[in-house]
Amino acid sequence: MTDLRDAFFETLVELLVANEKIVLLSIDMGSHVIQHNRQLMGDRYINVGVSEQNAVSLAAGLSSQGYIPFVYGISSFLINRPRAQIRHDAVIGNNKINLIGSGPGLAYDLDGPSHHCLDDIQMMRTLPNIKVFSPFDAATAALAARAAVGSNCLTYCRLDKGTYPQRSIELQDLGDLYTCPRDPEKWLISSGVVAHNIADDDARSEMVVFGVEESTGRQIADVIPDGATISVIEEAHISGGILSLIAEANLLYHKKWNFEGPRLKNIFVQEKWKRDKLYELYSET
Repeated sequence: MTDLRDAFFETLVELLVANEKIVLLSIDMGSHVIQHNRQLMGDRYINVGVSEQNAVSLAAGLSSQGYIPFVYGISSFLINRPRAQIRHDAVIGNNKINLIGSGPGLAYDLDGPSHHCLDDIQMMRTLPNIKVFSPFDAATAALAARAAVGSNCLTYCRLDKGTYPQRSIELQDLGDLYTCPRDPEKWLISSGVVAHNIADDDARSEMVVFGVEESTGRQIADVIPDGATISVIEEAHISGGILSLIAEANLLYHKKWNFEGPRLKNIFVQEKWKRDKLYELYSET
């Protein structure tokens, strides 16, 4: 059992020590690994306070001077509050920054709808030249950190809260996709830690979407055959996320896929419930 944030930051600290260009900006966010390595990180760790817009603009400025900046904050606020700065300073300004979002989906369940981050993949996909990572275990969390450092585009890593094991079934690594082929006509697709809700003995083929970029729909279309039945399990509004991505691919590449299973309504549940109960309240068939 590993905390995904610990796995990510352990790798990032190693990379930061080896590369003097890496800088970590924290939006007043803590981490066991960060706290333990504060002295090692020196002045390349900066707590900018609760100021997402300022953090993104500062990161863009650092990028323009040859640095590799990371910005760490709560997913819901990191994506929604500084969208103008992400769009103008980073994307249009062609300044490569790396965003680290803590608690995507319903991870901050009891903190209420302001913290329910069901629109982050959708928000990031509306802008060009961005890659989204959704780690589901320690290995993919570490991989996301390394990939972000070496990326040529803006990246956003969705780091869930809590500890998770390695997936017990063997998944084929296709880069941005991880698959377990079984029945070619029936597929169960997930992303992030939601993959741990899938039973290992499910008879359907499984796909876990780790990376999302402009080519991901084409990649999925190359794997899943025409006419297959697809169920998507994720914590994202129906208007965004992996289901929306696959529906677009179905149309663009003439796959004639059939869709079944629950999807999350475009609402925000006001009541405070545990994560599994919230998923039920958001779901529709």
